[in-house]
Formats: sequence, structure tokens, C-alpha cells
Amino acid sequence: MHFPRTSLAAVIAAGLLLLSANADASYKAWYIDDGNGFYQYGDLVAGSTKLSIPNSACGRRWTLPSYYRWVGQYSNTISSADLYSTVEIWVPKPGCPNGNTLVFQKQSGQVYTPPSGTHYLELYSNYGSTWIGADGKHLSCLPGCVGLGGWGYKVNNHSWGVVELMLEDLKQALPGGDTRRADALLAEIQQRMPELVAQLDARVQERRRTNLDGFERYIRDVEDTAGRSLQVSAKRLLDCRGDLATGSRDGAYASCSQALDAIRQAGELLELAESEWSDL
Repeated sequence: MHFPRTSLAAVIAAGLLLLSANADASYKAWYIDDGNGFYQYGDLVAGSTKLSIPNSACGRRWTLPSYYRWVGQYSNTISSADLYSTVEIWVPKPGCPNGNTLVFQKQSGQVYTPPSGTHYLELYSNYGSTWIGADGKHLSCLPGCVGLGGWGYKVNNHSWGVVELMLEDLKQALPGGDTRRADALLAEIQQRMPELVAQLDARVQERRRTNLDGFERYIRDVEDTAGRSLQVSAKRLLDCRGDLATGSRDGAYASCSQALDAIRQAGELLELAESEWSDL
């Protein structure tokens, strides 16, 4: 197995591009054909771009969007509400769970019914979205997608970046007393963290099938330290949860700050290990 050198600047630039592409994004789902004939029932739109629905997709999932609104014929808001949970839009498509019906629902299954006069649904998400198949699972790589190439510890750099972004938002929500938002963010982060830990463990075990001769002990030390940092981040999240439960916002802020610092340290250590491979 060959491990190419990964440019730190390239990784940072790619991460910033992925995160900025998802920041404050507006999405629409059309419940009626528009008057211009451009949008049709079931169309999904990101910004002003109509999305092409992959053959294997039945819907799209948004992580903790900030709010949604039902919109009428003249772009008027019929009703709106904040969101504190991950939601899905299932497109009308034969062979999909909802058949030819467009469905907006929470990931838990609670369906939102459009009020009378709705032309489209609009929602806003800071954390991006992914296509899902009929089984509700993410479609990790669609036909025609091109891999970035190169082996790395992080199976998905974007997943790590999203967790960091959520931790930053969590730190901002805590001083202002927005406990509902903080609880929702913390729950989502804690749900994602075990996946990052498991992925890193699996990648480290895969890397260690190839002995790096005189560098092996050094690289192992870096890998072990990165793993411990990620575990520390997970533990600090538990502390943050406990502090929130007891009403200690200052304690929760400190714990979540330490969780963010620890996951960043883990990422920097992994980049350090990867930067050594070109010398082997």
C-alpha cells in the first residue's frame, strides 16, 4: 500500500470550500408547478439551481436546518417555524417509499403537512445535505462521482469539518442562553462522534498492515495521540451534556471549548502523520 503526501494547505482549502459551500444555504421543494413552467411538483432547488436527482436517490436529508417556511404564490410566507432536528424531503418517484407523493418530515418520521396555498417549501441549513436511498441511508458515492485520490485517515474530511463547525456554533449558542439550539447541536455532535472514532480506529488498523520501518514507532505514537485526543473530545462532550443538565452554562461552554480543541488537535496530528509518508 502506498501513502502519498497530502498537502496541508490543500486539505485546509478543500475543507473551507466544503464548509463555505454549505453555509447559510437556501433550499426549496416545489409543491406545485410554477407559472413559468420551469419548476414542477417535486423539484428540489439549491439557491437558484434545480438539483438533478440521481437514479438511486429517493430523497435528501438536511442536518439541523435553522428554520423553514411555507411559501405562497407571490413569495409570501404562509407560516414558518424554527427547526431543532434533522429533516428529510422524499421526492415523488416510483419505487420510493412515498410513491408519487412529495413528503417533508423529521428523520424520526413526523410529517409536516403543507398549508393551503403552498407553492413551495423553503428551508435553511448551515450543515449541508446528502442524498438518501429508499432505505434512508446516505448515498456515499453516486455514479459518475470522482474520488479525490490518496489514502488518508479521515474517510470523509467533510464529516470532520461539520463536527467542528457544529462545536463552534454550540459555543456561540451557550452564552446567549439558546438551550434548545444547544441541546439539538450537542445531540447531533454526540451522534456523529462515535462514527469518527470508529472510522479512525479502522483506518489506523489498515495503515498498520504496512510496516514503515524506522518511522513505524514514530507514526504509531502520533496515531495513538490523535486517537486519545478524539476520545478526550468525546468525554468533554459528556461533561458538556452534564453541565447543561444542571444549568451550568459556563461549565458547558468550557467543556465544549475543550472538545473543540481536542478534535482539532486530533486532526492536526493526523495531518502530521500523513505529511511524513512522502519521505518513506
